[in-house]
Amino acid sequence: MGKKIIRKVYNINVRRKGLGTGDIRLAFFSDLHNCENGRNNENLFALLDEMHPDLVITGGDIPVAKPGMSLAPALSFMERLAGSYTVLCANGNHEYRMKLYPEVYGDMAERYFGALRRLPVTLLENQDVKLQINGIWLRICGYEMDREYYRRFSRQRLPVSEISQHFGEPSKDEYTILLAHHPGYRETYLEWGADLTLSGHYHGGVMRLGAHRGIITPDFRIFNDKCYGRYDREGQTALVTSGAGEHTIPLRLFNPRELVEINLKFTREERAKYGNPCKTAGI
Repeated sequence: MGKKIIRKVYNINVRRKGLGTGDIRLAFFSDLHNCENGRNNENLFALLDEMHPDLVITGGDIPVAKPGMSLAPALSFMERLAGSYTVLCANGNHEYRMKLYPEVYGDMAERYFGALRRLPVTLLENQDVKLQINGIWLRICGYEMDREYYRRFSRQRLPVSEISQHFGEPSKDEYTILLAHHPGYRETYLEWGADLTLSGHYHGGVMRLGAHRGIITPDFRIFNDKCYGRYDREGQTALVTSGAGEHTIPLRLFNPRELVEINLKFTREERAKYGNPCKTAGI
């Protein structure tokens, strides 16, 4: 309850031949929406300083797309973040709307993205980047889906081809991370082949119900089971954060703001030399 921000930790073991061995720590947050976690976001930065991440990833909706809304809080935050950490950014629906509808938002997009591009951050707008961290190659893809998939009262199927046209196919020689703001299309992201998908957008559903459900989403879906948490399938993982802020409905119940820590542990894929070791030992 309230405006407390927590540090949510996920540990992911990656066993795949050819990637190498080692550890990578990522910090991920989304949906700040101009909010402060402590004065000037001191509480959020304190958590980051404790974490010592190799890379910070923002998943979109850092500002609020509303005509006349100040961009100063979001840009001040990003300036401080970029001054302390290596930062990768993807857009959410708020940044996307500012670009898409200048007749509504005026020059907000021009001012926001112009200022962001003057900072030492990497902005991924249907683009990808390859990074080597601690000897491990990562491919990080920032997916910005078309507005039709954000419609509130209807849900179209998102075909895998919509992602493939921007990024091709994932390679087994790299660990592929997909930044996809909208969590409602998790099955498509997994089908495309992302090793790790990072989403936000649903703010945890206002009030959390169990591990994944929330009361209501921003697109007015009731008791949706994709609002929050970790989903694993055959070596792939999708994480949905509750976000570091909120807008319009400034309410959270059993659903604190959060900064996500992701610890990736890469080990070699090992196979038993003489069959199943548990069976051999009589277990």
